[in-house]
Amino acid sequence: MKRCTTTLFSLLFILAVTSSAFGQITDVTIRDINAIDADSVAALNALGANLTAGDIPSKIFNDLVSDSVRFTAVVMSDPANSGLSTPDENGEPSRVHYFVRDTSAVAQGNDGMGIQIVDGAWRDTGSLNLLPGDVVEMVGTVGPFGTTMQIAPITINNLGNYEGLGLPASLLDAVSITTSDANMDMGNGTVQVNWNNLAALRGQYVSMSGVSVVQRDISSSRPDWLVSSDNAATVMNNYDTSLRVRNDRSDYSTTLFNPRT
Repeated sequence: MKRCTTTLFSLLFILAVTSSAFGQITDVTIRDINAIDADSVAALNALGANLTAGDIPSKIFNDLVSDSVRFTAVVMSDPANSGLSTPDENGEPSRVHYFVRDTSAVAQGNDGMGIQIVDGAWRDTGSLNLLPGDVVEMVGTVGPFGTTMQIAPITINNLGNYEGLGLPASLLDAVSITTSDANMDMGNGTVQVNWNNLAALRGQYVSMSGVSVVQRDISSSRPDWLVSSDNAATVMNNYDTSLRVRNDRSDYSTTLFNPRT
């Protein structure tokens, strides 16, 4: 089965440093947060099939981890479509998940400019008031998750919709990729992250055209499937990770989340 699918995935250069009530805040682009040192990429590639899980973290994250940073970005997905976290005592998600893209992408390109926002304090920060297309100045803490970076927001200043700020609609466009851009063929039916592209693609809003579903498992409450652009030489996995709702979640009592339109 072939289809066109669009999804959100997820050189340290400090522009400025200021002090605030939150401590030191570093002004960055999201590309700075996602950056991976070229020597680290070379080391990962050199390990090849001998790479172990323990080799990875020290090479794919930079010195911004745990820092407070500030950047300006456009909201790419609806914070109200959050169905990943366990409901709290109020029957509401304990975290709100959404993606943003740095507005610097207009001049500098989309590579490395996307990141996931994971907001456990959404009642205070105003995340749930945001809509796709809103531009925000955000201060938050950088944290790694798996092979990606994410931001826990501290403050969010909504600057208005991208159109009113004179930004082009192309800022919200998906980046077209193939499965081999994200993962590489290691032989014997195995794949590995394409380390050359990880910094550019993590947190990225992408589209894949003409992919085939090459494997699926619908036996559990969380469907799992693999898609490929090249007859299964390389694949990408989707493990029931829709932003809207996790397939085994039906216990949110609030009407604030996952609206059907």
